Amino acid sequence: MTDFLAKAPTLDANWRAVVLFGRNVASYKFGLAKSLLGLANRADDRVPLEELAAPFSKFLCDHLKLVDKQTTSKSSKFLDACRAFNRGELNEDELIGTTAKLGFVNVIDAFHVVGSGPVPVHFFEDERKGNNGGGGAIRITDDLRRLASSFQGNGLAEEAEARWRLVETAWHLDLPRAGIAVQADAAQDLLFLQADTGPGRGPRAAYRYQGYPARKAPSKATRALRPIGLQDCHEQLRFRLFISQLHDTISETAAFCLQYRSDKTREVPIQ
Repeated sequence: MTDFLAKAPTLDANWRAVVLFGRNVASYKFGLAKSLLGLANRADDRVPLEELAAPFSKFLCDHLKLVDKQTTSKSSKFLDACRAFNRGELNEDELIGTTAKLGFVNVIDAFHVVGSGPVPVHFFEDERKGNNGGGGAIRITDDLRRLASSFQGNGLAEEAEARWRLVETAWHLDLPRAGIAVQADAAQDLLFLQADTGPGRGPRAAYRYQGYPARKAPSKATRALRPIGLQDCHEQLRFRLFISQLHDTISETAAFCLQYRSDKTREVPIQ
C-alpha cells in the first residue's frame, strides 16, 4: 500500500487504497464508502449518524439479499437487524435506529486504516460522542467533496461495488483470505491478486497483471490477464476494467481451489 500511494499520492489513490487494500473482515467499509460518496455534495458538512444510517443500511440490506455472509465474524446483531428488515420483521425507522447504534461501532474507526496506520488523506472526521458509536455524527471533509466532484469521482461508487462483490463472493465460496487480497509490486509496476490453495507444497493460483514470456504458456495453476500497471490504474476507465477483471476471475479461482482440495482428498491412502 505504501508503494501504491508513493507512486501517485493523489486523492483518488488514497481513496482506492482504502477500498482495495487492508484486512477484509467485514463489508461495512464498502457500504460506508458508497454512502460517503452519495453524501459528498450535501450543504452541511456535519452528518448525524441517523442520516448516515439510511444509505448505509440500505446498501447492507441489498447485499445480504445477494450473499448472506457479509462478515467473517460468527454473528452480528447489526446484520441480524438487516436480515429482519429484509424479512419484513423490522420497519425502516427501527432499522435506522439500530444501524446508528450498532452499525458504525468499528467501521468509522477503521475506515482510513490500511496496513499499520491510516492513509494520509481523511475523507471524514469522527464526531461521535466518546467515539463509541452511541450517537453524534461524522463531518465530511473538503477532500471528499473535491474527490467526489472530480473526473475520477464519477466511477468510484461503481469501483467500491465491484470490490464488494469480489469480497463477498470469495467469502461465499470459502476461498482463502489471500485470494481476495490485492497486492502491489512497485518494482514491476503492477497490481495482482494471489491465492494460496494450501500450505507448504500446495500449488498457487496467481493472477498477475503482467505478461508471460513468448512461447511460455501459463500452467494449469496460473492464469494470466491483460497487463495493467499501477500508473494505468489511476485512469478511471482502466481502473474500472482492473476491478471488473478481478471479479470475473473469482469463479475460476474458486473452481481451481475446489478441484485442488478434491485432488488432495483422493491422494490420501485408505488404511
